[in-house]
Amino acid sequence: MKILMGLIFYPRGGSAQVARYLSRALIEQGHEVHLITGTLRDGDPQHDAEVFFGEIPLTSVDYTDAWRGFEQGEDLLSGKWDVPFHPSYEDKSGVPDRVFYKLTDAEYRALLHCWTGVYEEVKGHFQPDLLHLHHLTYAHVAAAQVFPSVPKLTRDGDQDAGASQRAE
Repeated sequence: MKILMGLIFYPRGGSAQVARYLSRALIEQGHEVHLITGTLRDGDPQHDAEVFFGEIPLTSVDYTDAWRGFEQGEDLLSGKWDVPFHPSYEDKSGVPDRVFYKLTDAEYRALLHCWTGVYEEVKGHFQPDLLHLHHLTYAHVAAAQVFPSVPKLTRDGDQDAGASQRAE
């Protein structure tokens, strides 16, 4: 089976660990896996998806430019960035990832546009039998648009993703 996984966050916590362990286990069982995930090249090699995920085939969504903009006081979700920084499920001040429920419609559309483009790019070289999508986000809407007939498996964990499930 060909499985496409999607994870909007860069490697930094439990979700990345789960995606890495699950991808490896599926590959060991003979499945073909491709992972789409965020990456951050901020000097910490564990935030870099290529380093963290190693041999797992992947497509990285690079948040580095937007993150550097945050360090200079710029808006990470402005139209300036080809890849807007991902939002968060937590509402914390002084961090780059704004909480989902504070996204404007324009910011949501920019994120959706970015991830739709990523899925379109992957579709050119990987035709999945199943989508395994981590966390309920705009990436699910993008995946549904690009792969409408491919079955989707998802889990939002203990997170309240209601704010991220906006209508198109």
